[in-house]
Amino acid sequence: MNPGPADEKSADCHCKVGTLIQTFGFDDLDDTLERSWRDEGVSVRQLPRDVNERVLARTLDDADVEFLRPELETTYDLLVGDDVSDAARIEKRRHLSKAGVDVERLQNQFVSHQTVYRHLTDCLGLEFERAPIDADTALDQVRAVQHRTAAVAGDRVERLAGNDGLDHGDYQIIVDVTATCEHCGTYYELGELFSKGGCGCRAE
Repeated sequence: MNPGPADEKSADCHCKVGTLIQTFGFDDLDDTLERSWRDEGVSVRQLPRDVNERVLARTLDDADVEFLRPELETTYDLLVGDDVSDAARIEKRRHLSKAGVDVERLQNQFVSHQTVYRHLTDCLGLEFERAPIDADTALDQVRAVQHRTAAVAGDRVERLAGNDGLDHGDYQIIVDVTATCEHCGTYYELGELFSKGGCGCRAE
């Protein structure tokens, strides 16, 4: 492994995130975390996944394990997900071990949201200030989460169909997000709600 230049912001940082930046040469990670947290309003509980998937991707690269982005996300879910069976987790760990991955070392390098938060506030000196966003940006952010959810759900359907846990067939995965006005009870698809600027029932 030949890491690139480490992020200057974390040059003197000795926390777990800073160590990962130095070890793997994640020279843009601090800027990415700061932008996601402060500018895009991503919850600090979501940020560890971005860090850990980088670590996973680099580890798989070093072991010459080929993967596509959906496979990377699925592998991460199998390693740390709460809704994964013990059998599926053990199978994935065994598969990675056979490919030359030190699974214990890999998982010990994963970070928690508390670790990321301390890095942002203590090491980088950041304070959370939620930046204003427009409707288009908000919708793009929600749809990005929808696409990820649909990808994970689609993978689960394919796996169940592959081991006879589901009858074979073609399935289209659709993830919808709706909002309900608590005043009048009207349902809105999120894009429609944003384009309307709200329900407007009280104004009527």
